[in-house]
Amino acid sequence: MVENSSDTPTADLRPVIARLREIERKCASMGSRSEEFPLMQDRVASIIARLDSAGEPPGDPLDFRKIARELFPVAHLFESTGFMSVGKEIAYIERSLIELAPDYDAEEGLASTAVAPRATSTSTAKQTSSAPKPPDREPEPKSVPLPIVFGFLALVLALAVSAAIVFRFGPFARDPRVEDARPITAVTKSTATPAPPTPLPTPAPTAPVLPQPSAIPRALLAEEVAAARLALAKGDLEAAASHLSEAARIDRKEPDLEEIADQVVRGLVSWAYAAADNAEWEKAEPILERAERTAMRFGVSAVAIENARKRIAAMEHFVIVGPGDRQAISRAIGRRVDVEMADGVRRTGRIESIDGGNLVLNMDSEVGGGVVRYSEEVPLAQIRSLKIYEN
Repeated sequence: MVENSSDTPTADLRPVIARLREIERKCASMGSRSEEFPLMQDRVASIIARLDSAGEPPGDPLDFRKIARELFPVAHLFESTGFMSVGKEIAYIERSLIELAPDYDAEEGLASTAVAPRATSTSTAKQTSSAPKPPDREPEPKSVPLPIVFGFLALVLALAVSAAIVFRFGPFARDPRVEDARPITAVTKSTATPAPPTPLPTPAPTAPVLPQPSAIPRALLAEEVAAARLALAKGDLEAAASHLSEAARIDRKEPDLEEIADQVVRGLVSWAYAAADNAEWEKAEPILERAERTAMRFGVSAVAIENARKRIAAMEHFVIVGPGDRQAISRAIGRRVDVEMADGVRRTGRIESIDGGNLVLNMDSEVGGGVVRYSEEVPLAQIRSLKIYEN
C-alpha cells in the first residue's frame, strides 16, 4: 500500500499493469487477424498510462469501475476470435479493478463471480465464474488451433514416409548382392604412392528396348507359318495362301512371309499356264490378277507374272473337244487341228469332213523337197481328243 498526497490509501497497481501490458502485446501480435486489434491495443495502452499516473500527485482519483468497463470490448474481441483464455485473463483484470473501487463491498464481489460476464456458451460461463486467479500466476501462452496442429503432424509424417521410400528403393538403396559378393580383405597400411584413379569408361549408347510381343501371338504366328510351308510341300496352294494371310494378320513384318508369298505367286503363275494349256482362257487372267495382288502385298517380284501374261497373250487360242462332239467338229471344218490318238500318237492337219465313223483330215507331207497334200480317214473311236485352233 502507498499513500497519495491527500492521505487516501492507494492499492499497488503493478500486478494489474503487468497483466495489461501482456494483453497489449497480444493485441499487437493479433493485428494481422482483424483491423480491430490495433484499436484495442491503443485502448489498453491508454488504460495503462492512466494507471501508471495514478500514484503521482496531484491527480484525480481514478474511476476503476469505468476502466473495467473499457476492457469489455477487448475481452469480447478475443473471445469472438476463439481465444477464450485471453478473455478469462481480461475478466480477471476487470474484477481486480472493480475490487479497487472505493465503494466496493464483499457481497458485490460474490455476486459478480456467480454470473458469467461475457460467456458465449454455458461451458464458458462456468469457467469465468470460478475462483479468482492468484496475482502471481503467469499468463497462459497463446494456444494454436487444432487444425493447424493436425496439418503440421500430417506433413511431418508424409515427409518421413517419402524419405524412407527414397532411401529404401531409390538410387541410394543398398544392393545386398553387391554387399554379399564383396571380398573380405585385411586392411594393411601401404607406404607406396597410390596410383592415380582410373577414369571410368563412358557407357556406349544403347538402343531403346522395344516392347516384345506377347507369347501367345508369336506362338500362333509360328503355327501359321509352319502350316503354310506344309501346304506348299503337299501342293495345296489354296491352303498355303490361307495360312499366309492369317500369319500376315498377326505380324506383317515376319521375315518368313516374303519367302512363302514368293512360292505362292509362282504356284499361281503355274496355274495360269495350266488353264491356258487347257483352253480355259477365261480362268487364266483372274489367276494372274490374284498372283499380282499377293506380290504387291508382300513385296514380291512380279516379273514372272508379267512374263506369263505376255506368253499367254501370244499363245494361239484353241478349243479341245472330244470325238463324240460331232457338232463342234462340223463347225470347225477347214480349221487346223491336232488329233491325239488313244495310243498317244499325234496327227496334225485340217478338218475336211466327217464320213460316218471316220474323221477325214487334209494333211501335208514333204516329198522330194516339195509338199504333197492328201486326205486320210481317222476312226473317231481311236481318237482321245481334238485340239481345234481358232485361226
